[in-house]
Order: sequence, then structure tokens, then C-alpha cells
Amino acid sequence: MNFTELLQEKRVIFFDGAMGTSLQPYLRAGLPPEKLNLVFPQKVKAAHLSYIKQGVDVIETNTFGANRIKLDKFNLTQKLKDINYHAVKIAKETAYSQLVGASIGPLGNLVQPWGEITSSQALEVFREQIEILAEAGADIVVIETMMSLKEAKIAVVAAREVCDLPVVCQLTFGEQGRTLTGTDAETAVFTLEALNIEVSGANCSIGPEQMFPVVKAMVSCASKPLIFQPNAGNPHLVKGKTVFPVGPEEFSEWAKKFVESGVKIVGGCCGTTPEHIAAMVKNIKNISPPVKKHLILKGFSSRKKIYTFKKESPLFLGINFPLELMENEKENFDKILQLVDKAKEKGCSFLNLNFAKIPQNFKISSFMNFLQQNTDLGINMEIDKPSFVYDALSELEGKGLVFLSCSSWQEEEILTQIKKWGAAPGFNIYLDKKTQIKKEIEIILQKCKKIKMNIEEVVVKITLPPFSQFSFSFADVINKIKKVKSRIPVSVILQLNNFSTTKI
Repeated sequence: MNFTELLQEKRVIFFDGAMGTSLQPYLRAGLPPEKLNLVFPQKVKAAHLSYIKQGVDVIETNTFGANRIKLDKFNLTQKLKDINYHAVKIAKETAYSQLVGASIGPLGNLVQPWGEITSSQALEVFREQIEILAEAGADIVVIETMMSLKEAKIAVVAAREVCDLPVVCQLTFGEQGRTLTGTDAETAVFTLEALNIEVSGANCSIGPEQMFPVVKAMVSCASKPLIFQPNAGNPHLVKGKTVFPVGPEEFSEWAKKFVESGVKIVGGCCGTTPEHIAAMVKNIKNISPPVKKHLILKGFSSRKKIYTFKKESPLFLGINFPLELMENEKENFDKILQLVDKAKEKGCSFLNLNFAKIPQNFKISSFMNFLQQNTDLGINMEIDKPSFVYDALSELEGKGLVFLSCSSWQEEEILTQIKKWGAAPGFNIYLDKKTQIKKEIEIILQKCKKIKMNIEEVVVKITLPPFSQFSFSFADVINKIKKVKSRIPVSVILQLNNFSTTKI
């Protein structure tokens, strides 16, 4: 049975418990757990077997920190392939019917703008590790303990580029219910699901009680299965020894609450032992997660807020970002901050960035990072170059909305990049007497269907001519748009051009 088939079963799926803390007794100073795949493989095998005996469905490889950046700190870069390859082989040889999840942890240093690692470097490092694990025979890619939504997105894209395995992605949250870079649970699951992964969720950092609010928040807006693997509580030192306070029975009761709330997959992280997993499996193996139907949210997000096109949502407004400020952001630092503050003061929710007129040598990556360091506002983009789409979306910490402003021969390439990075595609329609709104939208949808993009993600911006040139009924326009929307599942933005009340 593969993972996709397993997800279809009407029962709870069980992942294993902690690997790192299970192997801790066998580690010498300065030796990472991943080195044991080469020097003490029998210890790794025993850890897997201890969880398999408790009835889990998935075991995770001992590769959490087996990426180039982390291994380099232990002078083990030259062993990267062997460490990852043998990890999968050990797990596969130990498993009975269990699937093997390739554990992919964070890089150890944050991605820009919060750290020094560039997005392109991060993408390359994740690709390298995931490709080895996939070729070795892993069944699932399990991206876990991500402190940054941006790093998580990059890891997912890397997985999609090098293999076709199912992807599970888990962020890690603090007790305040946010990641280290400030993302809340709802925004996290909204953004991750847009990348078309199979499962999203949370693990590590906090115990099950502290994680429960994150569980409830994600369940309220998720449209796909969720996974949660909390720690056995927050660790503390007792006589020089690290102790995790949550015992097996308490852990299993919280896992039961998770499942009863709508969670499909449960497991454990730091401090959880085979006893924790045994109690969890025994307590909830006969419980089926409730089936909940959720409205799929359409829209975009910053790293801290979702902007949806739901009917009951309040109106949100954007502000156009001046071209001259974008081209010389270092010289215009104070002006940019003033504009951003003014936008927030006036109730604007996002910035409109028009990259369609920017020269090819414009450093879009550094500009995007600069903005995200200095504002929490959402970012929409108008783009005419495929390279700009990649550079912009790989830096965006959230779900993007990209309006195409390009030649027809570039559209498919740009749409492919938009799909890859989980953004929503936007299209412009300029309205005049000859414009057939329904026909224009149908042409747009055909372009999206060609690359198998979800057409419900499509956003159409209909721009009206200046009111001085407005020679047809505004009410008729609105009614035509409503009629089209009742039959075609797209979101519509109506843009008024040079609006003036004196012209109505």
C-alpha cells in the first residue's frame, strides 16, 4: 500500500516517535545522530524496530540534519550521500509493511531576510538531499520542524523538482501559536496547501497541550489531511539530565483529542518513546477522525495574514508602489518606509508591485527581502518576465498573487512558475464596448487548464476606462460580471480607473 492509498482509509494513521532522543545515548561528543547510519546502523535499526512493534504505519529516516549545511559543521559533507542512502536502506530493511518517510529538517541557519542563506542556496541544498533519499527508495518526503514558512515552501518546491513522492510538511510553533518568523497556524496551512502537498501540520518545540490551539486553528481552515507530532512536553534538567514531563498516558489522551478534532495523522517528536507511541496507538486505533467539509479558501497571503475572496470577507485595498522607489530602494529607504506606514494607516492590506516596466538587471530578490523585513503587508505583483516570477516567488513568505503582463509565448512559462510556487494567477481584462467578459475569461481558463492549474485559483482584474470615457452602464457591467461568476469559479477584482465622483 502506498501513502496515497493509506490516506484514503477511514482511520487514524500513526507515525513514529523521536529518533534523535532515542539515539542520544549512543552519541559521542561532536557526533550527530545521522553519523550512526554509518558507524552503528544496528542502533538505528533498533530504534525503528521499537516503534514498528507498537503498530505505527510510517517510520522516519535518521536524516533530519543530513543536509550539506548541517553536515559541514561536523566535517561530514563528503559523507552526505552515504549517510542519506544508508538511512533509507536501514529503514526499508527494518520495516515490515510500514512506509518509510524521508525526514528533511531545517538547514540550521535561516533563509534571507531572517538569516544569511539565499533562497537559491536553500533550494539547491534541499534538492540534493531529497534526490538522494528518493533514489534510495523512500516512500514519502517528510519536511519537518520548519521555523520559517519561506524555508518550508522552498523545501516543498525542491521535493517537487526532484521526485514525485507524496509530501508531508510540518512547521514548528511556539507557545504563542506562531512560528519563529511570526506566521500563525491558519496562514501556514493556507499557504502550504496552495503548494498542492498531500499533508500539512506541525511538530516539535511544544508539548501536546500547548499544540492543541494550533491543531484547532489548522483544522478550522484545512481542506487536506493534517499531521501533528508534539514533543513530550517542554524539557527541563533534573540532576543534569534532560527530562520530558509528559508521560505516555497523558500524551495518548491529547492525541485522542487531536483526532476527535479532525486530525488524520498523529505521532511524536522529541522526548516521545516507544511507550508513548504504544499508549497512543492503543488509545485511538479504533477511532475514526470526523469527516469535515471545509470551504476551500481562495486568495493570497502575507506571512501573517490571509486575504480571501469569500463573500463575507471585508473589503481589502491595495496601494500601487511607485516605480522610482523600487528602482532605487537603498536611496529611498525612508520614503519607502513612510509609504508603507501610510498604507497601513489608511487601512490598505497589501502592496501592488508592478515589475512589468523594471529593467532586466533589477535585483528583485533583494528588493522583496527588503520589503518583507520592513512590513507585514501582503504583496501582489504584475510581472512580464519568467525570471522575475521565479526570483519574486522564491523570496515571498506567503501565498502570492501574480498578474501576468507578458507576451503570449511567455504565458505558459510564467504560469508554470506560479503553479510551482503555490501562487494564485491573475489576469487583466480592460473593459470597453467590444469586450466580451465571458469569452475573455474562458480563454484565460483554457490557458490554466493546459498546465493543469486549479482554475478556482484564478483571479481576474477587470479595469474600467476613465469615467470621462465611460459610455456604457456601470450597473450593466456589474450584472454581466455577476452572471459570469455564477457559472465560472473565478475571483474578480474590479478596478476603477481615474475614479472621480464628478464623472458619475
